[in-house]
Amino acid sequence: MKGLLQKDIYMTAKYFRAAWVMVPVFLFLMIFGEGNLFFMFYPIMIFGMLPVSLLSYDVHFKWEQYSGTLPYTRAQLVSAKYLVGLIFSGGVLLLCLLVLALWQILGSGFDLDIFLGMGSICLGLGVAAPVLLLPLVFRFGPEKGRLLFIVLIASLCGAGVALGQADFLSGLAMGNSTLVALVTVGVTLVLYLLSWRLSIHFYQKKEF
Repeated sequence: MKGLLQKDIYMTAKYFRAAWVMVPVFLFLMIFGEGNLFFMFYPIMIFGMLPVSLLSYDVHFKWEQYSGTLPYTRAQLVSAKYLVGLIFSGGVLLLCLLVLALWQILGSGFDLDIFLGMGSICLGLGVAAPVLLLPLVFRFGPEKGRLLFIVLIASLCGAGVALGQADFLSGLAMGNSTLVALVTVGVTLVLYLLSWRLSIHFYQKKEF
């Protein structure tokens, strides 16, 4: 498993350099620009889709066939993608939340309700792509899932733009943000585990 994670980390470092540059640029724009939260949502969504992009590279370089000669089970191959997604998405999510807290402190002051509400939204946007797309990609391959991939990107970007409007922030402090955050974390964990098990089921039955 360690070798699989290293492979995907190396691929991320080589093929996704633009994404790494984009993260600080977008977060800078959020803090010192007009405070449009889309600049925080977008990096989270992009890195949430990282496992799907890595699978596309695996297919392109015939990794699926080559990995059959290595001492890895198909369940391990699937699990590596989900773990890599957690590592990078989780790291970017934590960075974005730190920047969000800084943005609040520099602005009108830190608001826990808004912070937890935004954190719940960021978590949801970050896991939407892997939870929905990875089982389909493992079942049908990246080419057949390309249309769904494009539709999801457009939908998530649209959601990010809509939620990034300044008026949205005022509504976050009106509800029980702590409860919402806890429920979001619980639901996210359950959906991620279900998606992982479903992907393993599909990939074990796939023929090459």
